[in-house]
Amino acid sequence: MRTRLLVRTAGSAKTPMAAKLNAMPAGICFQGRMSPGPKTETYAGNASKERIGNMPKILKDKEMIDIIRRAPQELDDTDHYQKFLEALGDLIAEHFGGARGTVTNDPGDGLGYTCGFHINECVPADGGVYRKYDRDVTWKDGKEEQ
Repeated sequence: MRTRLLVRTAGSAKTPMAAKLNAMPAGICFQGRMSPGPKTETYAGNASKERIGNMPKILKDKEMIDIIRRAPQELDDTDHYQKFLEALGDLIAEHFGGARGTVTNDPGDGLGYTCGFHINECVPADGGVYRKYDRDVTWKDGKEEQ
């Protein structure tokens, strides 16, 4: 028996995400979040509430890093990619200190997407993981040298 996923549009862009998820049929992925509990329907029209995808896909650490590396090609929507970079920046700051700034993409500067990280008391005095990047800014004793 073949099944198909029920799909319906999510509404306007100004609708809060929770409302969009609740308005969608179960099992639809929207902005990386799944609407509540998957439902399927048979081609013959008989409704079924079978669970799909109960077995997790196991990824190794190197495979997860590969997915992150491929993100620019996989996320073809610029808003979605910018939100991905914001979430990645939050993850970096959470684990290595600092505070994520704004993610920007100014075509005029030739840098592509960039994200500022504000150094705070959680970053080691030597600059931590950030010391290898943006080398025109130097740090000494946890402060930017002038």
